[in-house]
Amino acid sequence: MLGSLLGSWTQVQWLRDDAPVLNWTLPRPHHFNAAGWYHAAFLIAMSGVVAALWAWGLMRTAHAPDAPDRRRAAGISWGCLYVFRQGTCVGFRVVRAR
Repeated sequence: MLGSLLGSWTQVQWLRDDAPVLNWTLPRPHHFNAAGWYHAAFLIAMSGVVAALWAWGLMRTAHAPDAPDRRRAAGISWGCLYVFRQGTCVGFRVVRAR
């Protein structure tokens, strides 16, 4: 739920901005086109999914029966978060370069 709320917050901030960088989803300030609304919904949904999966991984870590399982689960959880962050950064750089 927190992931979806944060995803929603980013989209609301984008819509509220009086001088946003315009693109194919935001053709003018304060207005998404159809693709923009789809993108916003997808971002909100995926933010929730990623946050839920990460929370699930942390719960598995907390409830792992022994230390090696706990370390392995923690490594996987943090590794997934790191890969997600790096992928987001690379994607942002690609978009900004265009």
